Amino acid sequence: MEIAIIGSTIDAARAYSVGLVNKVVPAADVLDCALVMAEEIAANSPLAVRNTRRMVREAGDLTEAEAWKRSAELSREVFESPDSIEGAVAFKEKRPPVWRTS
Repeated sequence: MEIAIIGSTIDAARAYSVGLVNKVVPAADVLDCALVMAEEIAANSPLAVRNTRRMVREAGDLTEAEAWKRSAELSREVFESPDSIEGAVAFKEKRPPVWRTS
């Protein structure tokens, strides 16, 4: 709250220490790090990624009870999709999943 209200600039180390950023890397490694992260995200079920993003975006406008309800709705959609079974089967078979729900 202090950073938002005062508006003072902070360096990367401070942003990391207060949880505003997940990782700090040397400038020369930024693109490589971003590409690795993008690959990790892309390997996940598109439906799961989309619904996670929805929940994060919507959560700030919901009461706690509404947020739990919405999270359950979005989770149910993922767990009832064909991708849920595909993820488990792919894990058991030690192979990359082939996502069908986009």
